[in-house]
Amino acid sequence: MNPHLEITIISLFIIILFFVLIRSIILWYYKIDKRISLMEENNELLKKLLDR
Repeated sequence: MNPHLEITIISLFIIILFFVLIRSIILWYYKIDKRISLMEENNELLKKLLDR
């Protein structure tokens, strides 16, 4: 294998890993996942109210 190709593949892997790690930290910090689940729950409750 070409050394430049190996370095490129390893670099891409590290960048993707870094992105996933940073993304999860940001999501955790701002509690975005929790907010989304609460908003979905609110939507379901509002739909039930509308269907009455």
